[in-house]
Amino acid sequence: METNEPTHSNRALPHTWEQLRTGFATKLVEYLYSIEINEQSKVILAQVGQLLNADPDLHLILYSNHLAYDDQAFLFFLHRLFLDPNHQRTLAAVGAYDHFEFTKNPLHAIVGNLVCYLFDTTLLNVVQQEKKGENPDAEDINASFWDKISTFQAALIAPEGRRSKTGILQEAKGGIMKIAEIFGDVVFVPFGIEYPDGLTNLRIFQYIGINFGVKVQLNIGQPIICTREHTILASLFPNISLQSSLLPQPITQDQISLEIVMRSLAQSLPERMRGIYGQAEEI
Repeated sequence: METNEPTHSNRALPHTWEQLRTGFATKLVEYLYSIEINEQSKVILAQVGQLLNADPDLHLILYSNHLAYDDQAFLFFLHRLFLDPNHQRTLAAVGAYDHFEFTKNPLHAIVGNLVCYLFDTTLLNVVQQEKKGENPDAEDINASFWDKISTFQAALIAPEGRRSKTGILQEAKGGIMKIAEIFGDVVFVPFGIEYPDGLTNLRIFQYIGINFGVKVQLNIGQPIICTREHTILASLFPNISLQSSLLPQPITQDQISLEIVMRSLAQSLPERMRGIYGQAEEI
């Protein structure tokens, strides 16, 4: 007897396409760069992935230092390869309005949105504090940003807000903490980017500097689990053994600060790159 029922549900088809698309994108990043991730970093990423799977209400902020235009590709790469390969969380990438708004910077906007599409990510632009005086629509643009970010479950961000010309970690902006406040229960995952052999800074149309083929060292720092109310790690890890866990006990929102978040990032970098966040701080 013939049936008109489809062999795949309508919901399954786009999910499969998303996985194929991001699978291609992660392989492309592996092909274009020589990426090194140490074993401890892989273990931490796997444990954070377990934690996120165990608690669907826990949000994610993946953040890094900012050295080159290529950096965000590594954020996407780590997120899709280790933390959310099955697309269980909606993901937003935070971008600077002056860099990624089509009317302001069409080349950046096209490249940025294409990369986000490949990694199944939404690019949200915000006007940086120092640029607000130059943009009469800044307040409306940023209000829209905050409304939109609240609908996502994960965010990728470079808290410095600009590339470091010296390679040394710069003073961070406060946006990452406001995102955390909106998200509520959140795990911060810092990772340090280092180019041990330097940058090639090849040019696309004499404008965008890229670094295909370079060696990239990615080091995961100590994650920070921040919750609205006091809890213990075991309550977030139902049915998962904590004997070999590298994750810290959660802290509450009144214990977290930008300083703590940035020092955790600094500890994932070589000492010469840590800048003002070079000294560890007790939580």
